[in-house]
Amino acid sequence: MAAQVQTYVRKVEDALKGYLYDGPLTPLWSLVEQKTNLKRERVALGLLGFVAIYLVLGWANDFICNFIGFIYPAYASVLAVESTPTHDDTEWLIYWIVYASFGFVEYIGYVFFHSLPFYWFGKCVLLLWLMAPGERGGSHILYHRFVRPFVLKHQSVVDKHIQDGSTKSSMSFEDRRVCRPFLLNCCPHEILSGTRVDLGECTKIHEYALRADYERAATTRNLYYEMDALDMLSKFVAECDRKTEHAKRKLQETQEELGEEAARKMNTIHELGEQIGTKLAKAEELGAQGLVDESMKLLEEVEALRKAKLEAEQEFRSTMPASTYQQQKLRVCEVCSAYLGIHDNDRRLADHFGGKLHLGFIQIREKLDDLKKRVNELNEKRELERKSRRNSPPPASSSRNDRRGDDKDKKDYRPAHRSRSRSKKASSRDRDRRGSRSR
Repeated sequence: MAAQVQTYVRKVEDALKGYLYDGPLTPLWSLVEQKTNLKRERVALGLLGFVAIYLVLGWANDFICNFIGFIYPAYASVLAVESTPTHDDTEWLIYWIVYASFGFVEYIGYVFFHSLPFYWFGKCVLLLWLMAPGERGGSHILYHRFVRPFVLKHQSVVDKHIQDGSTKSSMSFEDRRVCRPFLLNCCPHEILSGTRVDLGECTKIHEYALRADYERAATTRNLYYEMDALDMLSKFVAECDRKTEHAKRKLQETQEELGEEAARKMNTIHELGEQIGTKLAKAEELGAQGLVDESMKLLEEVEALRKAKLEAEQEFRSTMPASTYQQQKLRVCEVCSAYLGIHDNDRRLADHFGGKLHLGFIQIREKLDDLKKRVNELNEKRELERKSRRNSPPPASSSRNDRRGDDKDKKDYRPAHRSRSRSKKASSRDRDRRGSRSR
């Protein structure tokens, strides 16, 4: 046993000789060796043993451990940067990458790691192993086995997100690649995400910073983005209404035909159920907001509707055969085209009318109505501006008329000037003729 211990001690001494005799602290170790009359290897082993015991039993052992993992690598990294060779730069860069990765893992599992016995001693040994140079060093091994493969595997995805982020940061909200319904907070892809009719990711760009830029710009000028959003929402709602009508026709084909009186009573039950579900969902929302009085008032209305629905169900049951009444009579929700049953309990109705799908379609339809009003106002305003421009005289018309008058005067003056010059020439020719005759 003693021989094995001596063997391990010699191995540690051999590993330390490179740092003790050729390292940056060699002068300091020489001074310690002279003062203590002990070999520097023995002094180093004694210090390592003291630090190990202190890390297990001492106070502020976390500070000592992190100090060991930082101080020498930082000093060696500065020397590597200032030196001409580049291999040591790479080694210490790999160390810091692994050191940061280990720090991230340690932060995630803080409670677990710090509950382990001798944790700081084990961490200190790990950091010393990471500092070891060459291919046998811990940082080199962990980097090439774990860190590098992980980064290369996800490099394309990370680069794509970085490129998209840089593109979006330099993009304006006026770019045609930006989703204009999103700028107006009415894109169905965003509103209905995570629901039964999830439309997937929008093909255009959604960026909240661009929405903020648009909202600031819309306060100073009309951008008429409402027209694009209206066109998109109109097509979407029209398609939803088409699906609703198709679902209604399908129900009429599959369910038994009811008489007019029975159909009227069943519709009454459905309407009461919708009111119960809507008010119950609203009461739960108000209760979550702390508005207890308003919530209790709605719950009282729900109780009254429940009694009315129970009476309507009894009346409907009395007019229907037992076998027919037990069948589930369905109805299509006019808002979101979901199926509702006549026997659905209040909890299911509340979940439906307070669910993200139903509320999302309500938001889309309300936004569509608002956009129609807004677009009509913009069209009326634009038409008034056109009429005012058409009726008002051009601002530069008076100056043009003045110039035209001056030109006319000049044109009138020039022929008169020519006529007078011609008359003078004619009178001189007449005098010459009379003089020649007198001779």
